[in-house]
Amino acid sequence: MNRRLSLLAIVVAIMGSGSLAPAISAAAANTSTTFTTIDAPGAVNGTFVYDINGRGDIVGFFSDEFSQLHGFLLSNGTFTIIDAPGAVNGTAIFGINQAGDMVGASYDASFEARGFLLSQGTFTSIDAPGAVHGTLPVSINDVGDIAGVFTDASSNFHGFLVSRGEFATIDAPDAVGSTAAEGINNRGDIVGYFYGASGQHGFLASGGTYNVIDVSAQTFPVRINDRQEVLGQFNDDSGQHGFLLSAGTFAAIDAPGAVYTVAAGLNDRGDIVGFFADSSGLQHGFLRRNGRPSPSLK
Repeated sequence: MNRRLSLLAIVVAIMGSGSLAPAISAAAANTSTTFTTIDAPGAVNGTFVYDINGRGDIVGFFSDEFSQLHGFLLSNGTFTIIDAPGAVNGTAIFGINQAGDMVGASYDASFEARGFLLSQGTFTSIDAPGAVHGTLPVSINDVGDIAGVFTDASSNFHGFLVSRGEFATIDAPDAVGSTAAEGINNRGDIVGYFYGASGQHGFLASGGTYNVIDVSAQTFPVRINDRQEVLGQFNDDSGQHGFLLSAGTFAAIDAPGAVYTVAAGLNDRGDIVGFFADSSGLQHGFLRRNGRPSPSLK
């Protein structure tokens, strides 16, 4: 289900401490939102949608009849397959910015992730210093800053930020072993999660301040937009769900007919993308429109 994490043996120095525990009052149903299912051509074993930019361009990957992964871009109704040069066990795209720059990873013979930036048709390798078992770029903002995860020799994972060509490791102050940096907005705010002595927690790093985000015992923030809305997943007794934190209000996200839902990408309009499993266990992508048509799926 979270293959991008398992392939890395997983699913800015942050200063200060705080809490961002939301008022867990469910938001009123928004009748203007609509769900659209996304199935990439050739996706026999599942479609996984991970990000959307302000133009409505959508990226992700799919698994073909041989369980090989292929990245894709969905723009103005057209799918473009993306296979990184030298990829042995597939390609996945995880993030896209307004200019159309994409970040993702190819997988080698050992199923370890080799990160890349794809800009104007050119692939550039991204290998975090200290990465022994793979580098996974997850998101890119409009400035070109990239957030992601790498795995060290001890199979612990750490977040990273690439800004103006410089790498910085991200380890939450209360982390015991592992931190994941997942999303970055144009202000440089970063969201992700870490494992501490008291369990797993989400976090927001903004302006040198570290804030915990816990909407359940297992909270995984993955995106933040320029409106400071935070998107992620949480687990409870009924399974896995997406969530959106907006202006202090929590809303769960469940795709219609889903056994579980993964909310993965968010733009400034409030459009959300992700994927879900149906009753047979097959994964499909989705777009949850925020009351406005998306250029990619008109």
